[in-house]
Amino acid sequence: MFHTFEEFITDYRFESETTKKVLEALSDESLGQRKGIGETTLGDIAWHIATTHGMMLNQAGFHVPANDKWMLPQGTSAAEVLAEYERAVTATIEEAAGKSPEELKKVYSMWGMAEWPVHVTLAMLISHEVHHRGQLSVLMRQAGLKVPSIYGPNYEETQEWIAKNAAEGGA
Repeated sequence: MFHTFEEFITDYRFESETTKKVLEALSDESLGQRKGIGETTLGDIAWHIATTHGMMLNQAGFHVPANDKWMLPQGTSAAEVLAEYERAVTATIEEAAGKSPEELKKVYSMWGMAEWPVHVTLAMLISHEVHHRGQLSVLMRQAGLKVPSIYGPNYEETQEWIAKNAAEGGA
């Protein structure tokens, strides 16, 4: 639970920088990688991460620019996905910085399905992004991309560490 908007901003800066590393590793060709036959693509998931801010936060009293395209628009590049994400993150942080502490406990109806205080919506934004970032990392491997380190070393870094440790006589 966030007790202040500053706590959210601190956490979200870390998580968004991690997501940014993942999005920066995408190539235009990788955007078409599918989860399975007829399923959404890596690009659709990346676009969803980039455009969720307005869709979710505007339900909770924020005024973050929203994008009405649910799936990755045809011809969108990986650089454009990243730029859309960066715009959303900047707007989210700026909007949060201008909110009063009392607003964290204000309850909003989320799409008519649930009643969430703002602090829950902010936590859900982060959880949602982390969830989809995990999906991206799997699809990135399937697309032949190197997944950047997220919460620890990636596969390549781990293999280098194991080899170095073995060469030095370690376990």
